[in-house]
Amino acid sequence: FNKDKIEPNIIKEVDTLDELILSVKLNEGIGLTSREVVNEEEVAILDIINSHHHANYVIGYARDINNQFIFDFVALAKRYFNKTL
Repeated sequence: FNKDKIEPNIIKEVDTLDELILSVKLNEGIGLTSREVVNEEEVAILDIINSHHHANYVIGYARDINNQFIFDFVALAKRYFNKTL
């Protein structure tokens, strides 16, 4: 937040996205999250431009899985995202 020259007044931290959306809907404050995870029908959203914040995305899968389809998908995703970065 320092890079964006704002000082947030954090009144609550939540464990899930559902809790965040509920708190915003109950007018307990505002939330900062990625656009991709918010339904515009539930809450109003504003795009933040020229911010130093960014969203990181991950692929999760079970450690002990031995499924070639999973490995192929992960390889494809790595190639795609490395190309677009």
